[in-house]
Amino acid sequence: LDSITGSGDENITGVDVNSTGGLIVSGWFDGTYAQVGQVNLTSNGGADMFFATVSNSGGSMTWGWVKQYGSTGDERANDIVWSPSNKFVAVGEFDSSSLQFDSSTVSHGGGQGMDSFVIRSNMNAVEWVRKPIYTNGDSATHVTIDGIGNTFVGGHYEIGKTMTWGAVQSGCYNGMKGFYLTKISTAGSVGWAQNYCASYSSNYYSSTLTSLHMTGSVLTVGAETNSQLKTDGTTYMSYCG
Repeated sequence: LDSITGSGDENITGVDVNSTGGLIVSGWFDGTYAQVGQVNLTSNGGADMFFATVSNSGGSMTWGWVKQYGSTGDERANDIVWSPSNKFVAVGEFDSSSLQFDSSTVSHGGGQGMDSFVIRSNMNAVEWVRKPIYTNGDSATHVTIDGIGNTFVGGHYEIGKTMTWGAVQSGCYNGMKGFYLTKISTAGSVGWAQNYCASYSSNYYSSTLTSLHMTGSVLTVGAETNSQLKTDGTTYMSYCG
């Protein structure tokens, strides 16, 4: 048992098993500093995200590689998964005007609230970054992966606009808050996108993603809603519930 310490709140938000039997973790801290194992992290302003590895030998935990990303606003990693190619994919949110991931820079889409991000990285550097174009506030909260490395991302969004992932647009406009799913290939190409929302227009209604898991070729999605659930994406629209 070990912990992360610092001057504010320190959160581990995602854990997966890596190829060596150890752990890969995601998290964030919002104080001026945090200590992850023997590594001291200093905030760039607001909340900063981090990723780290943990080995387990003889019942003893040892923190290994640690990487931090942040800018002047709030940047949070919300989930992480280890890929078959010995890399990881992580998702989260940011509200800074821009955010640097090694040699890749992403810009906030404008409008209000947070922006989602998805990164694929090895232990040296981030290989690609993807985010939707959306201006009403959105956050990537869940990620899972299939046996060949395709990534499936889920998150939530504030109702009101059409969301664009690459060349794929999707939208669902009822209620106050909905959730989205999207598929991204190992190379970073967007395959499909789907948005989900309430079947009624009142702001009283919301739909929330609670879990996302890939088993074989089956993607299992958990959600909760106080209405019937409506889906409207790239290929179809239906009602359920």
